Amino acid sequence: MSRLVAAIVTGFTADPVLVRRAFAPLCALQARRVIDRIVYVTWDSAQIDAAVAPVMDLPGVEVVRMPQPDIVGPIHVRSFAYQRRCFEAGMQRVQDSDALILKSRPDFIFDEAFLASKILAFDFFCAPVRNLGPFGAILPPSPFSARIWIPWADANQPFFYEDGVSLGRRSDIAQLLVPQTELLNKTSGDPDSHWINHVMRYIHPFLADYPILRTYLEEFDVFPMDTDYRDRTVGEMSVDPYFWHLVVAHAWILATSFHVDCGRVGQMKFYPNSHYAKQTTRDLDKIETCSPYNAVHRWQEGAQPGGLHPCIARNYGRLMDDAWQTSLFTSPVLRDLTPENLQGVLERVRDYPDGDLFEVETAFYGAMRRHRELFGLKKQAA
Repeated sequence: MSRLVAAIVTGFTADPVLVRRAFAPLCALQARRVIDRIVYVTWDSAQIDAAVAPVMDLPGVEVVRMPQPDIVGPIHVRSFAYQRRCFEAGMQRVQDSDALILKSRPDFIFDEAFLASKILAFDFFCAPVRNLGPFGAILPPSPFSARIWIPWADANQPFFYEDGVSLGRRSDIAQLLVPQTELLNKTSGDPDSHWINHVMRYIHPFLADYPILRTYLEEFDVFPMDTDYRDRTVGEMSVDPYFWHLVVAHAWILATSFHVDCGRVGQMKFYPNSHYAKQTTRDLDKIETCSPYNAVHRWQEGAQPGGLHPCIARNYGRLMDDAWQTSLFTSPVLRDLTPENLQGVLERVRDYPDGDLFEVETAFYGAMRRHRELFGLKKQAA
């Protein structure tokens, strides 16, 4: 491969076995010259010296330790700022705009062959999409020069994607790291909106072209990532006329700007601290990787490409590949939308500033606000 490939790993985990396993495929690919550089960025606090020590012994890994910034605000505001600034520090070490940047974590384990295929065939998997079926250029083109690879995305929660792993051109990834995202993160959602970090990682480059997304962020606290809440609301949401506009706009963005692929079970494993702490053993071979990596095929089957509704009617609309979003715009027949229906949805999203969606949008968020307030009261009483 002619272009530079850099892996940027951020964060820390206390288990030295997990750390070594996470870095092993990266180091192996560096030895094979599939990856040119591995940059590990974390804090310079003495409290995590033991967690960083296993990386210090790895040949070829550039270790960057930086002061932890003093961030004020709820935990989701602080964690987002920490993650963004760590990743930005790694990006500053790689100045080639055409470089491929792999973002990862020390608690994420890749299958070496699977990761190698994503890097070596990046131009195939992540080739830009110039046009989708008969709908032409109704909505804006991607802001990226190539699609960004992510392992999974949600169909019914716009921009809720895996935020620990991605692969893309440096010039494209840089668009995700603008400082304004920290301020936007502070003013969106509420103190309980921890999951907004997944959303804020990717949404900013699309806000100018898709004003419908600004309202989504303004009203973000009506989408709690809570199973009981979603049990009560997802059925109503999935048949709402406004919500279909929101999810179709998001599907267009997914289809044109991201390559979604989780591979097969075992090709990616994730052991975040919250998952790891619940285990009764510290033997990684006996710990099941966390969702959705432990049930890739089940999530794939639930997406049911070839229509809109079955996928978004699930409590969590995980997409593990490109089939659902691509089929919406390329299949000659869909089970729940005609081409005329779909074109009308796309055109109303495009013309959102004209106000044609204002009435249904107001009704949708009003209903969701009432659900949210009732849910909050019930949680307080519990």
